[in-house]
Amino acid sequence: MALFKRRKKEEKKPQILKLENIRIGQHAKTSDEAICSIGQLLVEAGYVEAPYIQGMLNRDHNLSVYIGNDIAIPHGEYEVKDYVKKTGLAVDIYPEGITWGEGNTVRIVIGIAATTDEHVTILQNIAEKLGDMDMVEKLVSADESIKGMWCVPKYSNPQGYTYSEDTVKRLAALKPAAKDFRIYWDNAYAMHHLYEDRQDELLEILGLCEEAGNPDLVYEFCSTSKIIFAGAGLGAVGSSKANLDEIRKSLSIMTIGYDKINQLRHVRYFKDIDGVARHMKKHAVQMR
Repeated sequence: MALFKRRKKEEKKPQILKLENIRIGQHAKTSDEAICSIGQLLVEAGYVEAPYIQGMLNRDHNLSVYIGNDIAIPHGEYEVKDYVKKTGLAVDIYPEGITWGEGNTVRIVIGIAATTDEHVTILQNIAEKLGDMDMVEKLVSADESIKGMWCVPKYSNPQGYTYSEDTVKRLAALKPAAKDFRIYWDNAYAMHHLYEDRQDELLEILGLCEEAGNPDLVYEFCSTSKIIFAGAGLGAVGSSKANLDEIRKSLSIMTIGYDKINQLRHVRYFKDIDGVARHMKKHAVQMR
């Protein structure tokens, strides 16, 4: 999924996750306390009536709502569905984590209110909703426990969207609470155009970071793995001088030298950037 995408014109859909229903820096001693807290937020947001909260507790006691990756999704059992007023979400972030069940730790609690059996569809849309730039800016600027984000900015899976100019500029200008926050800019599909006359353009984020006073914010990297054979490509990384100096220190320990034979293979086969472009046109023909 693309965290940020260039939206096509479409019919306006009900907003099920609003910015004011995302709370960061939360604290709770138990999972029950966290469920009651997120349930009360759903009540205050007008999504459910108060008895729904007991149904959320019952649901977790009978079958845990922990789904892995530090995430729990409290929602009411079937018996309390009539207490749902309308479909909606609420999110609480617990930087220190909560013990949930047997040995699990939860840092993100997503409360779900659904008028029908819509939970799967709602979960599929959570990532897109959390990807709204207003929400990203709020979370990153206020929570020191958020240390970074991974972006595939061009032709990103699975929809093939490319980040808009506004999104790239706002990412470059982020003011993270964590001083060591970094954006990992995976430009894996930089040359993967399907049509010569319809090629997406992506702003160069490193220069924008420099202009915004964030020279160390981004690590941009790419490789030829999706151009030739996976695992057989050459990789490259771009960033500030300070970041690159730090990478060089690590690489000096990890390897005694580069794969010069593979570098030579690439030069002899592609010769130059035009050779890479001609090769990618063959890929495009096969894909179309």
